[in-house]
Order: sequence, then C-alpha cells, then structure tokens
Amino acid sequence: MPKPRAMSQNTEGILISPVLIDAPHWLLGTARKQECWTLHGLSLTVETGKTKTQHYIRQGSAWPDHQYGIQVETDQGTWMRGRTLSKATWAAWLQAFHDIATPKATRSPSKVQFSNHVRVRTIPTLSEDDISNLYFNSVEIAGMSKAIFAA
Repeated sequence: MPKPRAMSQNTEGILISPVLIDAPHWLLGTARKQECWTLHGLSLTVETGKTKTQHYIRQGSAWPDHQYGIQVETDQGTWMRGRTLSKATWAAWLQAFHDIATPKATRSPSKVQFSNHVRVRTIPTLSEDDISNLYFNSVEIAGMSKAIFAA
C-alpha cells in the first residue's frame, strides 16, 4: 500500500489517503476497514491489501452526518462512502471534488445572425444649431427658476 499523504499544491492533482469504510461482515454485520484511495483526475483507485480496483467518478461531496465523511458517485451510478482520518485530508478531498465539478468556460459564438424581421436604424448626427436647441441656456434657466420660486 502506498504511503498515505494529503494533497499539496505541488502534487500534479494526485490525492492519496487512507479512508475508513463500513464493509459487510458475515458475522458482525458491518466492520470498519481501511482502504487507500487514490484520486488522479476522474480516476479513483481503491486499494485494499492485495487488490486494486479502478473507478471513474462523476462527482464527489461531503457525506452528511458523518465526521470527515466523503462520498463519490461512480460512472456506474453507485455511491462509495468513507471517512478520512483528519480534517486536513477531508478538506483536500473536498477541494479535489470542487476542482472536478468546476465547469469549463464555453466560448460564445463570434458570428451573429439576425432574423429578416429585425431592422437596424441609424440615428442621424445633429448639427451645431440642433444641439444648441436641445439644451437651455443660462438666461432661460434663470427665468425658469425665478418663475418657480416666485410662485
């Protein structure tokens, strides 16, 4: 079994850590077992002693109501659940799940087509005389303010 370690920023996106799972037992009902889970991209390798099983995952998240619990949905639709041994490892798994779930930005199309019913109208430019008629001059503003305050 590889040496358990938490993910750091320099480890090329590989996360290796021990995970406690509740495995069915023929006498006890369920028993806790320790497995080594390795996440590399969307590939999850579960190592238990001599056997290695590889799964491809769709998503992962925290396992509610379990301290340091994580859960992973495989591409076959089954959920694998377990508990990490520390809060730091649990946070590293959640960060890895978040990085997987981040959608890639899609480029918007650069060419736009309009329907035949859409018409584009241009606003004609105004001459200097037309622009001066749009605004009040200072004499007109003074006359309006006297009329307002006199009333």
